[in-house]
Amino acid sequence: GKRGRILIGFSGWRMEMGSAVGVNDAFLFAASIVFWWFQEHIMHQRLLHSDFDWMGKEIHQGHHNKPYFHVSIDPAGLMIGWLTAVHVILRLVLPVDLAVSATIGYAGAGLMYEWAHYVAHTRVKPPNQFWKRVRDNHIKHHMVDNRYWFGFSLPAIDDWFGTNPSLLDVKQAKAAPAPAKELQNI
Repeated sequence: GKRGRILIGFSGWRMEMGSAVGVNDAFLFAASIVFWWFQEHIMHQRLLHSDFDWMGKEIHQGHHNKPYFHVSIDPAGLMIGWLTAVHVILRLVLPVDLAVSATIGYAGAGLMYEWAHYVAHTRVKPPNQFWKRVRDNHIKHHMVDNRYWFGFSLPAIDDWFGTNPSLLDVKQAKAAPAPAKELQNI
């Protein structure tokens, strides 16, 4: 698709630059992927499920309101605009060759997110345990309790943020009676 061609274009651009691809490129490539994982969780939890109303929350709520099995991909314009903004920011703080290497890692993580989200919302059987966890985490987020399981590209990040409770704990908490009104203000 269009996003894949952009990633290939950035990769080709980086290879055509005069400087060799080195350790700094590899570090920034990997660091931008790790950054994506944390950004994905934080934005999902703090912005898309925020207490305040804004357009992104509204769009995300629409996604949750659809049947679980549906085609779920961000529009190309949104993704391209986002990646352009990220590249401009990276370019402001890094030399162009390193900014391109970081953008390639970030765009690759974004493409992985889009693919994983698309597949998780289909009836495709996961080929291994990692992809099963990606799908299962997302199903739990949609179908059990959307206050948990925000990590997507790397489900283990929910362990680090404390948003990966056991299903039993969540079900028991939902089944417990609400505290008496006079106890809520203590």
